[in-house]
Amino acid sequence: QRLALVAFCRREMPASKDTKDLLDKMMKQSNLPESERRKLRAIANGGRPEPVRRAPREGVTMMHTLPYEDPLRGLAINPRIVGGQQRKSHADIMDDTRGYERDMYSGGGRVIDRDRQKTELQDRMTYGRNAPTRVTSGDAPPAQPAPRPKPQSEAASLHAQVSAEIEERNQFLDSMRKMGRGEEHEHTIKAQVAERMEELGKLERMMRE
Repeated sequence: QRLALVAFCRREMPASKDTKDLLDKMMKQSNLPESERRKLRAIANGGRPEPVRRAPREGVTMMHTLPYEDPLRGLAINPRIVGGQQRKSHADIMDDTRGYERDMYSGGGRVIDRDRQKTELQDRMTYGRNAPTRVTSGDAPPAQPAPRPKPQSEAASLHAQVSAEIEERNQFLDSMRKMGRGEEHEHTIKAQVAERMEELGKLERMMRE
């Protein structure tokens, strides 16, 4: 019967009613499963059997039905590698740190003069224990700063200014005399010089007080 069923499956033309009845009888006797019977009935009707629908495996079903879960959820993301991040402005940084500034490194520790060590070693190799003692700039006492000149008083400053004006007028009068015009300016210049001399006397008295 199985060979007959196999041969029947190779048919491409629809079977007659008698053939279909015979086919049903043979399928009952051979205890074929229902899926195989549907295939044979489709072939008997001149069609092709339906494709076998296999039940999905359990692991594959679970893979497609379970929701996706991000394994990195909750972890902090490094802002340096994330695009679109903006750098904070200087004003924002100062506001966050409340204007805190770190102390600048000012140095520390003992500074060793390598050149001085080389010179001392050369002197020991040359003179032995009687090596001369050299005084470096670091060992020399600091030079005393030059005394600052005392600030000139206002009276002394005016005294120097008036003296310069008197000298200037005397030189002008001498030049006019050489040109033969001294009489034109002599009276005026002498009057101005007399006024300046009186001012000098007052300033000298103020300076002595």
